[in-house]
Amino acid sequence: MTEGVVVFWSARPLLTLILIRVRDSHSTFDAEYHNDPVSSEGAIFAHCIHF
Repeated sequence: MTEGVVVFWSARPLLTLILIRVRDSHSTFDAEYHNDPVSSEGAIFAHCIHF
C-alpha cells in the first residue's frame, strides 16, 4: 500500500496521517494538515476526482 509513496512532511509517517484523516474527518484533516480551510465537499470538482 505504501510502496513508492513520498511523504513531504517527515514529522509523521503515511500510516499515521491516514489514521488521523479517518479519525478526524476529511474536512478537518484538510483544514489542519493541508492548510485548506475550505471544505472539499463544496468544491466544483468534488465528485469528479476519486482517490
